[in-house]
Amino acid sequence: LKSAFVLVTDMCMATHLDSVPSAQGVASAELHSRFVELAQLRAHAHDESDFSLLGRFCKIAGFSEEHIDEPGIKLMLKSLKMLRLCDFAGEELRVMLAHAVVYARATLAACGPLMSSCEAAHTAVLLIYLAQCYTQDETCPMRIWHQHLFRGYCAAKDLDAVVMKLMSFQGWTKWCSSMDADPQTSCLVRPSS
Repeated sequence: LKSAFVLVTDMCMATHLDSVPSAQGVASAELHSRFVELAQLRAHAHDESDFSLLGRFCKIAGFSEEHIDEPGIKLMLKSLKMLRLCDFAGEELRVMLAHAVVYARATLAACGPLMSSCEAAHTAVLLIYLAQCYTQDETCPMRIWHQHLFRGYCAAKDLDAVVMKLMSFQGWTKWCSSMDADPQTSCLVRPSS
């Protein structure tokens, strides 16, 4: 069972990621600029809130303009569609993405400038997988993620090696224990008053 601290921080961050339920109601300033430029890709979202949710995730995580492109957005949307088809609710997705923001920041600090847009998108999806593993009691297994999202990108054994590398950027833990505080993510690391 999750501690009360984890539940409170999960809910706090989830609120920042998706405080506006309608995808059309999200202001452009809240989204990564590439999501604003590629707004036509909203049609690829399984749920109307997925596009804005990912746009916020990419902005808060700190992905650069060069990291986000059309195929990458489609891949990330496909990952949320897969999770929704596995019966994860919107609130659970927001919690996963809140944790993935922290993981992404550590990863981008370690190797962000070296990543191509393709690598950045696949890394973002893999970080969502790691967040899912940490935040959910029942998960969609890695083999399913590989089959539907990574099969054309890398072999399963290579994906396992990348997971280990990403975990090393987190200090071998998936617990979000430290990060640069800002209004959107500081509630992940501070206990509530």
